[in-house]
Amino acid sequence: MNPMGEELTLLDIQQGELDILRKIKEICTESDIRYFLFCGTLLGAVRHHGFIPWDDDVDVAMLRDEYERFIAYCRENEERLLPYKLYHYTTKKDYIYPIARFVDTRYKVEYKDYKDYDLGLFVDLYPIDGCGNSLEERNKVFKEVRDDVIPLISLGARTNVPYNHGIVNYVVKSLIRFTAQLIGQNRLIRIIDQRARKHDVQSSKYVHCIIWDTFRTCMIRKECVTDLMEAPFEDDTFFIPRGYDEVLRDEYGDYMQLPPEEDRIGHHYYKAYRKGQI
Repeated sequence: MNPMGEELTLLDIQQGELDILRKIKEICTESDIRYFLFCGTLLGAVRHHGFIPWDDDVDVAMLRDEYERFIAYCRENEERLLPYKLYHYTTKKDYIYPIARFVDTRYKVEYKDYKDYDLGLFVDLYPIDGCGNSLEERNKVFKEVRDDVIPLISLGARTNVPYNHGIVNYVVKSLIRFTAQLIGQNRLIRIIDQRARKHDVQSSKYVHCIIWDTFRTCMIRKECVTDLMEAPFEDDTFFIPRGYDEVLRDEYGDYMQLPPEEDRIGHHYYKAYRKGQI
């Protein structure tokens, strides 16, 4: 029997994440911080008016200035926010990702093959930075900000090196992970975040989250995410970009088309428990 008690079901996880999302909305409303649903959560809001039935996470984005204000609010109100807590490289030294996570500490999440940093149920928070005014500028920005740091951060977050593409690939990844450990995960995250913050949203035609390794080819016109509207999500409403169609087509193509049944699975591969249920 797991010492943490009974594992949460997918519906339990979604309900817990919805509560976290409501807390984020409360903070943003109180502080006049603009946020919007992003990635699969935006897709869920548009296509399902709530969670994608098999989805196991929540994604929220903010333009860089709003994101920094949210982080500052959480730092200044850390005790008052409990049991919710911001996980960010400035608030938690053993945190392993460039993006922030807003966490409900009443839960425990166990990831396979990734370093433990006492994670609870969470909502991912993505900062949106400038990507320039053309495809060529976007590519240059991504190269300057990410290319030499993302492999170090990705492998530095792991407890082991995956052996999935042969011995040469394994040796190269092992050397990259060793280098990441020498530099330090927190320092690497600071480097990529400081680089990204130099790329101003206001002076760019295109924007995106440029510190996260999933977004390799995407670029969004700034106007698509600066004008927001409320949309139903489960039994509540949250802000989404008024240009959601362009945002979703850029990432998913024909996003209203359901994927094949065999692909209708979550993608985080974690187990979650409520603390104290032993």
